Amino acid sequence: MTTPDTAQADSNQPEENTSTPPWGSDENFNPEQAWSLIQNLRSEKSDLRTKLAELNSEHSTTLSTLSERDASIEELKASLELSEETAKQAEADHQKLAALRTKENLLAKAGIPASYAGNVTGETEDDWAESVALLAQLTAGAKSAPTPKPDPAQTANEPVVDKNAELIDILFNS
Repeated sequence: MTTPDTAQADSNQPEENTSTPPWGSDENFNPEQAWSLIQNLRSEKSDLRTKLAELNSEHSTTLSTLSERDASIEELKASLELSEETAKQAEADHQKLAALRTKENLLAKAGIPASYAGNVTGETEDDWAESVALLAQLTAGAKSAPTPKPDPAQTANEPVVDKNAELIDILFNS
């Protein structure tokens, strides 16, 4: 803040650094004007210190706001990464379920139980169709294969009865 007194003091200062005082020679010294200059400089210094304190406070507030925003940005980035990972996992789960559903549909068209979906191999739907066709051939071959004849001892119509067991049963249980 420049006052007329400080402007006059600035204009009275010599350009070269000599031993003459800022007001010129001792004959030009005016104590009232010097005291006014001192008071104005003190006031200006006080105003500048107040302004500096305000600017420092504003700077601190701005820095804290920026650090809060940085923290928010980091939290949002972490949340975004987590959301992207969750979305990728959900997409992978969806693809697995869609593949399983497609395999089960192919098996149903071939008349094979859906429990055989784990046996269907391949990466594409065409590969799965080929695998289902092979499973259908296997199950058709299993249905047309002759069944072995049973052992005659296992298929006797009359149960084998121990005669001694009947006697024991009659003697002790009667």
